[in-house]
Amino acid sequence: MGGLIHEILKMRRHPLVHLEMHITHACNLGCKYCSHYCDFGYAGEVSYVQGEEWLRAWAERLAPENFRLLGGEPLLHKDAAKYVRLCAELFSEAKRDLVTNGLLLRKREDLLAVLMETGTRLSFTLHPLVSGKQEDVVNDALDLAYQYKKKGLRLHVSKRTDKWMKGYRGEGVAILPFTDGAPERSFQSCGSAICKTLHQGKLWKCPPLAYLPLIAEQLETKESWEPYLRYEPLGIDASDEAVAAFIKGDSRFCDMCPAQPQIVSVEGIIPHKSRGARYLKKNLKKAVAFFAE
Repeated sequence: MGGLIHEILKMRRHPLVHLEMHITHACNLGCKYCSHYCDFGYAGEVSYVQGEEWLRAWAERLAPENFRLLGGEPLLHKDAAKYVRLCAELFSEAKRDLVTNGLLLRKREDLLAVLMETGTRLSFTLHPLVSGKQEDVVNDALDLAYQYKKKGLRLHVSKRTDKWMKGYRGEGVAILPFTDGAPERSFQSCGSAICKTLHQGKLWKCPPLAYLPLIAEQLETKESWEPYLRYEPLGIDASDEAVAAFIKGDSRFCDMCPAQPQIVSVEGIIPHKSRGARYLKKNLKKAVAFFAE
C-alpha cells in the first residue's frame, strides 16, 4: 500500500526542466560579475537540518529533470556529502550535479566516492585564475577527477573562458539594473531563465532575483533595485495552479537584466579573502591551508 501511495504522489508532482539550490553562499573565489553576486563577499550556509526540511517538502510537489547543488562553493559545506545522498533519494529520476570550482576537491576527496555511489555528476567549472599556485591546485584536482572518472564517476568539465555575461550596469556597490524596457527580450536571451532556485524554503524564478536581497544593504543604489526586491517567491503552500504558472515562467521582473546579452572579459580571478574566506577557514581549516600561506 505504501508503494502505491508513493507512486500516486509521484504522478501528482509538477515536472520542470531545472531546479537548483545553494547549500552555502560563501565562495573561495571572487568572480567579477557573478550572477549569484558571490563577488560581494556575503557568506552563510543552509544547515543540513534546514535544507532537508525544504527539500523534502518540495520533493513532494516537484519532479525536476535536472537538479544542481551549488553555491557559493558547495565543497565549503561540511555536510555536502549528506546533501548529495539526500538529493539522490528525493530526486532519484533527475540528472543531478554537484557544481564546483575544484579548488577544494583534493581536500574533499571523500565526496567523490559519494558522487559515484549516488550517480551524481561532478560539474567542474574552470575559471581564469590569477596565479600559478591556484592553477596548480585546479590541475591537481582535475587529475584526481579524471582518475575517479575511470572508476565510474560521472564528470563534466566546463570549457575555460574569460568571457562572462554581465547582468547589471556599473561596478561594485554602484551597480544598477538595466531597465531596458524590453523584459520579454531579456527573458528570451537570459542564461538563467530556466534556473528555478530553492532559497529560504521558497521557489525563486532565477538566481539574480533570489540572491539580490543578500547584497541589497551593501548597495549605494538600493533605491533603484527596490522594484526587484519586492519580488515575492513561491511558498510551499501555493496552489497547484500557482506552481504550474510559476514553472511556465514569464518576463515580469526580467527588465533588471539586459535585453541584449552583455559579454565582458574577466581575467585573473583571485581567491576571495573577505567573509567567504574567513567562513571557509573557520569551518574547513585543513581544506584551505593553501590560502593561508
